[in-house]
Amino acid sequence: MAKLEASYDKSKMTVAEKQREIKALDSRVKALEKELALDKTLTEIKKILWAKINQSITDHWQSIQAIYEHIELIGLA
Repeated sequence: MAKLEASYDKSKMTVAEKQREIKALDSRVKALEKELALDKTLTEIKKILWAKINQSITDHWQSIQAIYEHIELIGLA
């Protein structure tokens, strides 16, 4: 009976270890799927694009203001 109980305990421990391994692998698969979906990459690309767009607008803002001032002056003339 003791031998059977020891075997059963070993079996329970093996099952518990396998379950932990499965959980770890499952979480790793989810992380890899997330990376594969490129969520982070797309977010970074969007940030870079918006930063470039904002910088472009800032760089050209004086020209845009001058155009509207010229239109206003033409309208007054």
